[in-house]
Amino acid sequence: MSSGPLCAVKCEGKYFIRANLVFQYRQEKHEQEKTLNNIREENHAMKKDISLKEEMLNNKSSEYATLKKSLNSLNRQQNRCYGETKIVLDCLHRGNRVEGHWFCCGIKCYYFSTNKKKWNGCKQTCQDCSLSLLQIDDEDELKFLKSQLNSNNYWIGLTHNKSKGEWQWIGNGSSKLYSEEKHQLQETLNNLRQEYQSMKHDISLKEEMWRNKSLEYAALKESLHSLNKEQNKCYGEIKIVLDCLNKRGNRVEGHWFCCGIKCYYFSTDQKTWNGCKQTCQGCGLSLLQIEDEDELKFLKSQLYSNNYWIGLTHNKSKGEWQWIGNGPSKLDLAGMNAAHRTGSCAFLSFIRIENEDCGKTHGCICEERISKFPVALNCDKQRNQI
Repeated sequence: MSSGPLCAVKCEGKYFIRANLVFQYRQEKHEQEKTLNNIREENHAMKKDISLKEEMLNNKSSEYATLKKSLNSLNRQQNRCYGETKIVLDCLHRGNRVEGHWFCCGIKCYYFSTNKKKWNGCKQTCQDCSLSLLQIDDEDELKFLKSQLNSNNYWIGLTHNKSKGEWQWIGNGSSKLYSEEKHQLQETLNNLRQEYQSMKHDISLKEEMWRNKSLEYAALKESLHSLNKEQNKCYGEIKIVLDCLNKRGNRVEGHWFCCGIKCYYFSTDQKTWNGCKQTCQGCGLSLLQIEDEDELKFLKSQLYSNNYWIGLTHNKSKGEWQWIGNGPSKLDLAGMNAAHRTGSCAFLSFIRIENEDCGKTHGCICEERISKFPVALNCDKQRNQI
């Protein structure tokens, strides 16, 4: 019966419990590896996002610095004043030469004339000299001009429009180019500063999230490492008689132990390769398939002078070695293909995997994956004696 070897394992009590634990560890490992991969991908995406944000921040910082430098330059230019010069302008009004003080500050030059005139007279004087009565652009300019005056009063280009009931500059304040440029630069600079601060805050949050994810990743990695150590733990060997029959009606006797997610049954009964295959199948097991170099190294350490058939045969039509059922394996069989000389079936010795005629006799190694154990096993039969 195919349930024979499984019953023997369950009836041994502690070995079945350990097998179940290993199965649970395997499920937990799968879930944690999945979570770990998701966190790893999320961390990678977050690091990439932070890197892009930092690059954008550096670009914005450069743009901010350039604009600030430009604005400072304009402010310096605007606030740069040149020495006052007493001159006589080469322009006439009513036959008199206009005398006064001339100086420049920023993008404007000012001419202060102390000749007493009416508002229209001052307007005409300025026009005759290709100038215009003063238009004050902003509070800063007003404050600056007041600081230049002593006790004298001066007409400026501001009049009251009776029809509109409001004050207006000459020409309705036609030129505010510099003030508008400065205002736009200042507004752009303020927006850039806000955007810069927002990006810094966003990067700070991203970095905090990344640190938290890194801690979570480290904790899961440690947990997975612990599970791997538990999964790879091997359990003690036990000598049992499996409750299954081969074709000759003899009971199969050997040694059974589990390591990782596999349980191995070593039978020293000398059989042909097909005989071992039938013995394993009759007990609901399969001839051994070695998955990688680590498993091969481990199994060789369990052997002494005996040789054991394994589930590896040479496919003549394809000219290569194959495992039973074409099961997946990471074991490199290139050496086996090159060394194929005497037989088409493989056996395992404590030295290496070798090949021989399938009709020769050796012991058998059967295997069973823990994940294939049924949830409930029928063990009502009498316990086999060791």
